[in-house]
Amino acid sequence: MKALSKFFRQRLYLIASFIVLLTAYYFIFVGPFFPNRNGGLGHDYEMWFPRMLAGVYYFITNGVSVIPWFTPSCCGGTVFFANPQYLFFSIPQFLNFYFDPIVSIKITTMLFAALGFLGSYLLMRRTFALKEITAIFAGGLFLFNGFFAYRMIIGHLGYHSFMLLPLISYFLLQPLTARGRTQELAMGVIAALLSSYVFYSGGVHLLLPILLAVSVIFILAGINHRELKYPIYRAALAVFLTLLICSSKLHVALATLSNFSRDYYLLPGIDNIFYALWVPIKSLFF
Repeated sequence: MKALSKFFRQRLYLIASFIVLLTAYYFIFVGPFFPNRNGGLGHDYEMWFPRMLAGVYYFITNGVSVIPWFTPSCCGGTVFFANPQYLFFSIPQFLNFYFDPIVSIKITTMLFAALGFLGSYLLMRRTFALKEITAIFAGGLFLFNGFFAYRMIIGHLGYHSFMLLPLISYFLLQPLTARGRTQELAMGVIAALLSSYVFYSGGVHLLLPILLAVSVIFILAGINHRELKYPIYRAALAVFLTLLICSSKLHVALATLSNFSRDYYLLPGIDNIFYALWVPIKSLFF
């Protein structure tokens, strides 16, 4: 009975902390900016709201089962599905089918903030086996990261899936008490679905940063003497399934880009591909 009572107290403590932190998050990062005190919004929403409105019109006409190849709106007509930054198959767009754009953005921000907190808590508590209070602190720390909050305020809507990073890491690294092929497969599939959502929701810019971040978390787990054999298998499965799920959009995007050669567009100071790879390393560490 004492153990059961302690379990419920811990869950109550977690839920209370979750509610308090999310409430504080709303009053700090959401309420004052959607809209702000002058009635304005982040400048990049002037790009996303017309795109989302085009998605609403397409949904009303065709539903979600018909792939949106093209829209006559936005700059006199543009490709839809082939654009890696279009987020027709995403939560903010789905919410916009039924709510106005500002309400959709508010719900999206709070939902993914909550997922970021939950993922960080699970990763710290169950994967790295930290104490309850430490895991809650880690979840709160990731929840209040400035990257996600200010990207959403500015209007970089394609970055909302960044908060799935801890959950992806959790499903790749979580040690299973009863290991089996079905459980391992399920963890890899869930990680792949989350990663695929990043791509389909316009987060193409996030794929490399998330890959690097997950790699660092794997290294930390190894330093912490966690078994990495099965997580590596899961990661390989997740990468394969992510490429498979995203192959249609990726193929169409590359096929479209192949019609617009950019050989003439030389970056100043970048002589070749090897120096282009060296520049971010040099910028970060030297």
